[in-house]
Amino acid sequence: MKDLIEKAAEMLTLGYTDHEIVRILRIPPSTADSFILQAEQWNDTTFVPYTESDIDDMADYFGA
Repeated sequence: MKDLIEKAAEMLTLGYTDHEIVRILRIPPSTADSFILQAEQWNDTTFVPYTESDIDDMADYFGA
C-alpha cells in the first residue's frame, strides 16, 4: 500500500489529476478519496533536497 501511495504522490507532482490517478492505478472508488488525501499528505511531508542543477537554475532565474 505504501508503494502505491508513493506512486500516486509522484503522479500528483507530475500533474496527473485525481481522476487519472484513480483510473491508472485501479483504485476502488470507495477508497479513492482517502487514498488521494494520503498521497497529498505524503507530498507535504516528504522533503526532496535541491540538486546543484536546481540551485543553479534558481540563481540564473533570480539573477544571483
